[in-house]
Amino acid sequence: MYKAIKEIGGYQVGEEVPTEKAEIWLQMYDIPHVKKIEVLEKIKVSESNYTQEDLFFKELKKIKGIGIQTAQDIVTWGTKEKLIEQIQKGGNLPFRDDVEKKLKIKYG
Repeated sequence: MYKAIKEIGGYQVGEEVPTEKAEIWLQMYDIPHVKKIEVLEKIKVSESNYTQEDLFFKELKKIKGIGIQTAQDIVTWGTKEKLIEQIQKGGNLPFRDDVEKKLKIKYG
């Protein structure tokens, strides 16, 4: 992939330039107008690379009103299974009332 480092052929600085054009321009001009950019292949990370704790943490953060710190506190307290079990028993959770309510709605 090439990017324009100077305006050329209707391409603005920083815009991607087709390889064919870029290679022609590199041969035509003593001062380059394009630069080859190394493209790193994106590695797709599957959820199997995460632990159950990581997935539970990620799930908790998606609940409106539960931030990073609260999610971390919940994960430190126990697993998703422990949380569900505690809710099903009707026991109280060791979190703020608003957080407990959200957890009961989600997992109860």
